[in-house]
Amino acid sequence: MQDGVGRMRDVKRIPLVISAFEQCWKEVPDWRLGQFIENFKRYVGVDLFYIEDGKIVELLDSFLEYIRKEV
Repeated sequence: MQDGVGRMRDVKRIPLVISAFEQCWKEVPDWRLGQFIENFKRYVGVDLFYIEDGKIVELLDSFLEYIRKEV
């Protein structure tokens, strides 16, 4: 997949993003995947489609802190 400018996105980002999701989801293992994604989307408050992967990781880190304090 290209980034819209003709360059391929770095595939090394994928394990980083997946790891961030995994770390968060393990804090709330009773949530189904759909629940986790919907709760994350509500926490973020914007359409995830347009957010770059690095920013998703930052938001997941913040969501993890929120989960640990509030859930």
